[in-house]
Amino acid sequence: MASKDSKTTPETEKNLFNILGGMPFTRRGAWFGIYADNFMRPIYGTRLYVGSRRGSVIERGDSVLMRFSPMYRGEKVDYEIRTTATELILKTAYGDVRCCFAASDLLYFKGENGLSLRLEKTMAAHEVMKRRGDKGWEQLASWLGTLLYYPVKGSLEMKADWDYGSLSTPIVCGTALPDENGEFLLAVRESLYDQKVADQYPDYEEALQDVTADWQDFVDHMPKLTGEFAELQKEALYTEWSFIADPSGRMEYPLIFMTGRMMASSWQMIQNAVAFKDNIPLRNAFLLNMLCQQAPSGQLPDFYDDSRNNPQGIKSPIQGWGLKWIMKDHDLYSEMPESDLLRMYKGYGAWADWFMKYRDDDHDGLPECDHGDENMDDASLYVFSPEMECPDQPAYLILLYEALGDLAGHLGKPEEQKEWYRRSKELLDLLIKELWNGEMFISRIARTHEPVISGSLTHYMPLVLGNRLPQEIIDKMTADLLEEGVFLTQYGLASERLASDQYRIMGLARGFVLPPQHLLLLTGMYDAGKVEEAKMIATRYCMAMKDNGFHMLIDPREAGRSAFACSWPTCVFLILADMVQNK
Repeated sequence: MASKDSKTTPETEKNLFNILGGMPFTRRGAWFGIYADNFMRPIYGTRLYVGSRRGSVIERGDSVLMRFSPMYRGEKVDYEIRTTATELILKTAYGDVRCCFAASDLLYFKGENGLSLRLEKTMAAHEVMKRRGDKGWEQLASWLGTLLYYPVKGSLEMKADWDYGSLSTPIVCGTALPDENGEFLLAVRESLYDQKVADQYPDYEEALQDVTADWQDFVDHMPKLTGEFAELQKEALYTEWSFIADPSGRMEYPLIFMTGRMMASSWQMIQNAVAFKDNIPLRNAFLLNMLCQQAPSGQLPDFYDDSRNNPQGIKSPIQGWGLKWIMKDHDLYSEMPESDLLRMYKGYGAWADWFMKYRDDDHDGLPECDHGDENMDDASLYVFSPEMECPDQPAYLILLYEALGDLAGHLGKPEEQKEWYRRSKELLDLLIKELWNGEMFISRIARTHEPVISGSLTHYMPLVLGNRLPQEIIDKMTADLLEEGVFLTQYGLASERLASDQYRIMGLARGFVLPPQHLLLLTGMYDAGKVEEAKMIATRYCMAMKDNGFHMLIDPREAGRSAFACSWPTCVFLILADMVQNK
């Protein structure tokens, strides 16, 4: 039967997040959660399922582990969805089914007033639903792990007939049934490995207290926002909290996903580390986790997770920017073990060296981009060539060299410190000499050095260097960016000049207002002494999210037209709103 989803519950309390927009209901650390399947929703209504976000989801083609529906007297019933940080509540005409995470690997379903819960799944070959203990059932999901279902209250009926031809139980249909008091409590534990029934399970109230305490601890270790940003911060923090996964597989440290269902990203990880500057354990983990999948050559992957990575794609080396911004508020050296600082120094150093070894084929001292994905995807300057010398890439390396020099000094490596500082200064001088034309930073086609000027905001990204740039360059770039209707709009900075013949509201960086460009440009503008100017643009961008939601892609003319569930705008909001209110 069709179900209903509303932003306003019957009690008129606004939902914290919209599960239909791709956001999961989960808990910090979990590798699984509850998702909405929007396929054929206008006909069938919301279809909820327990889903995985382990790396093998991509190979399998879908993340569905088990679909579920509230039942009353043997019939599926309509429901409205209420979302808080710690509970997902399905409100029916007969009572509620409540869901919470007792632990990062343990999900609870609780029903009342005679409600039951239907479980349904079509299994692939070799996948089975098998008995565990006297009342439990274990689901084997190939490549994704196992789910163990156990009725803490009530009973669990399961129909899962064996099919020898497929070596599976192809059609699974289970029902969590209420006890004599009309209540059921179903525990669902997730693991990579085979499981057995636990000796004991907490009751629902204990589970809810535990997850609530975890949520509050997380909130307490994040920047405090007030006024117009305070309410928006709650949704941003839930996104960040719910996208965190514990160490598993190839990952030695917690990571944070870029999207609600899959993928962490190395350069987005650094931006989240800055957003988490006050949560020292998680911040440190985010600074280190990408090194788990670093190549011997020093190359870092763009996307990665617990089981795989994508080394064929890279992203800009903004680690130095992140370290420098964190150090404005924290003494990283006293808040990170010496062994971790050394690992970071070696790993980031190898990454910094990689660019001149693998991205300077013409040996002119400026790193090249071999593909638009290596800095701003489909930025209009790539109309001219896939291989470009862009002005932003050396700017990020300048900051990384400088940050590595700082680290070398702390680690008692004075000669290496001098060398990093020398490389930083020489690259800065070269960037200005070769790519500043007196009016703006240009790009060049790699090898031929043919100059390229497009309408892309990429030409202004060297402002990330802040006060390292000459004052006349700072003044000129800031003046350009403050001119209304060129890049600047009521929602922030467009990624392409509004009057450009390459302006498009399609793709990523041909016009949309984007999170990383705002973050790097505006923190640089702030560092350059243009504090009020940076705060003004940051406020416009944050207000765009306040008025239209956390959209990854914002139409610079009409705001909230394009979106997908993503932690990128939320982490950038947290950093820029903190800069506006607390710096």
